[in-house]
Amino acid sequence: MTYDGMKLIARPLVGQQDPSSIVIAHRKNETLSGVARRFIECCQDVFKKGSTTR
Repeated sequence: MTYDGMKLIARPLVGQQDPSSIVIAHRKNETLSGVARRFIECCQDVFKKGSTTR
């Protein structure tokens, strides 16, 4: 269900799919909080392993 209450339909992808990229950006001179650093580490772990768990 969407945020506004509409129904969603899941459709499987068919055929060969190009890999996706995910980028996390932050200000160059800004120190990241511990939570932000941990979030980045978790993202790196999940996508490095190719995990599809949610």
